[in-house]
Amino acid sequence: MSLWPFSCFGFFFCCTQLISAANITANATTGIFLQKEISVSEFFPRASNQSGVKFIASKLGSPDLPPWLRLEQREVTDRAFIYGTPGRDVSSQVVLEITAWNKGDYSTERRGMVISVDTGKEIPRYQAEFLIKNSSIDDFLEGQKSVGFVEKVKKVWQPTGGVKVTAVESKLNRDGRVPIPPQKEGVYISVGGESTYQVLQIDYQGCAGLGQQANRQFPPYDIDWCKFRLMDKGQISTAVSNDTKPAYSGEGFDQSTYVAPVYDSSARDFGYDFLLILILPLVIILIIAVILAVIISQLSHHDSILRATFRLRQVSHQNGDTPHGSSSSQLGQPKESSTPYKQISPPEQDREPEPPMGAPPPYRLPPQPAMNVASPNGGSQYYPGSAQGD
Repeated sequence: MSLWPFSCFGFFFCCTQLISAANITANATTGIFLQKEISVSEFFPRASNQSGVKFIASKLGSPDLPPWLRLEQREVTDRAFIYGTPGRDVSSQVVLEITAWNKGDYSTERRGMVISVDTGKEIPRYQAEFLIKNSSIDDFLEGQKSVGFVEKVKKVWQPTGGVKVTAVESKLNRDGRVPIPPQKEGVYISVGGESTYQVLQIDYQGCAGLGQQANRQFPPYDIDWCKFRLMDKGQISTAVSNDTKPAYSGEGFDQSTYVAPVYDSSARDFGYDFLLILILPLVIILIIAVILAVIISQLSHHDSILRATFRLRQVSHQNGDTPHGSSSSQLGQPKESSTPYKQISPPEQDREPEPPMGAPPPYRLPPQPAMNVASPNGGSQYYPGSAQGD
């Protein structure tokens, strides 16, 4: 008889045991609050709980946790908790994937977490919801305050059966705002049981609470009685509530399906992107540069012509080559330009007054004749006349 089938079965059984031993397990019940702490030692045996380890959790094969579960860890040195309340539509087994990231050496470890949900029990019908203003969700989970709060509710509720915590939720997940330290954001906690809450319903006095005798049972919890709510899961409407907002049942919302994106491994042609992103802008820049160069060349040529024209006029004026019947005023002065050659006109007092129109030319003295001048020593000096060279 061959032992091959038995050996294969034994190998498969051993692998299953090893995988189940490596996973983190937790048990939950439909409609009852679940709280599970994630220990650092389960991922890094040599690390302490004060080591900087960041936890990331998601459902196996999905990018996020189921809608009814949440992961709470504010700082890498804080304790991490998985908490939530399973609803009626939750499967009997939920597999999570938890990744631990060590901030000290940047090493990572991954473990699976299997939550077994008992779906055979019903959600507690009668529930009471409280808003504790002087607490936060992380303090509430770390200090196990839900157990002490349930004991205080029992004294006031006086149920015939037991009561359990059905939901714990931060106020920030509903309509709260981040408070200014050292204030707390507040925590919603729901307590439910199978016996009626007739005592709570009779003693409830709106924002004043449950009466002076009952209010003494709840310190140090600061309860916002205006948000107090009594809910009957057997009915749609809320029995007693001082709030106009709809009641939250504590059950999970409808889970949406996750469709993974399709990976396309075909080669992509970047030629069109290269032409559009690189070549086209360069061509536009070159065209603009050529246009600007032509404009600057034309302006420089025009300015050089103005300089040459003005220089010729200035030289002609200095040599007295002004045409007859024209004057410098008739030739016109060039407009202001960048040329440094500007005509310097003589001062007003050095100019000869121009004769009026139709007047004869001004009288000038005739040229002096040549003469000999005798000197005291008996010599003589000859001075030619002004008209001698004419």
